[in-house]
Order: sequence, then C-alpha cells, then structure tokens
Amino acid sequence: MYVIYHGKGNSILTSIAAALHLEEFSFDPTQPKIFLNILPTFCSMEEKSIGRLVQVGRDQANNNIFILSTSTAETIMLPALTSVFDILQIPQQELYLADISEIGNIKLSVGIWLYKKNFLKRYAERLIFQGIKAEHNHLLKVVEKTKIFSKKD
Repeated sequence: MYVIYHGKGNSILTSIAAALHLEEFSFDPTQPKIFLNILPTFCSMEEKSIGRLVQVGRDQANNNIFILSTSTAETIMLPALTSVFDILQIPQQELYLADISEIGNIKLSVGIWLYKKNFLKRYAERLIFQGIKAEHNHLLKVVEKTKIFSKKD
C-alpha cells in the first residue's frame, strides 16, 4: 500500500506525521531540546517535498510512506496524483491519502513562517514546539487512523 501524508501550508507537520507513523520520532512535551535538535531534519524534508512525492520509508506492515506538500494547489495536485496511480494501474485501494490540513494553530503558523524566513530562529523553534505540543493528540489520531486503514490483512 502507498500511504501519502499531505497538507496545504503545513508540510513540516506532514514530515512529523510520517516520522510518527514510521516510529522514528516520539514527541515528548517534557523534552523540547530533543525536538529542537531534530527540527532541521523536518524542515529539510519539507523543502524537498514541495510539489514532490518523497518516500520517507516503509512501515512495519511494509507500506510505502510518502510525504507531499501541496501548498495551496491541493485541488490540482491530489487528482493529478491519483491519475498517475491509475495510469500505473495501481488500484485505488492501494492508495491512502492522509490529510493533515486541519491540524494547526497560530503558534505553528507564525513559528514555521519565522523559521523559514530565518528570523528570530530560537523564538520560532519555541513557537513550533508549543504548536506541536498543542496539536500532538490530534496528530496522533490522524496517524493511528492511517495505520488502521493501511493495515494489511
């Protein structure tokens, strides 16, 4: 199965969701230093994923896990992507699109914007951490739901 985490405007979150899915990352709200040390990895993944389908690994059920940053072109990118899977004759049942567009808050938005602009970087990192902390449960629910739908029988 192909699992694609996507979202418009918050592709750092798609990277974090994929890492949570692959169990390569565990968010500990009591350990901001661990998160801040790995944040550049998520940001570099985010830069690679804009408009591209980037494979980040395989999960325990041997599903291919991808990230895709659709930015604001979600209505164009997702149908185009599903069309490519149709052309490759991959059944729609083998494709799961995990949308994380609904996850976010003002701290995340401002923090990501400041971080990308390389302005007030330490403050931006703290805002991103606080934003992730506030949305952690919602993010975990999306990942768990995705794992349920992508389980192989």
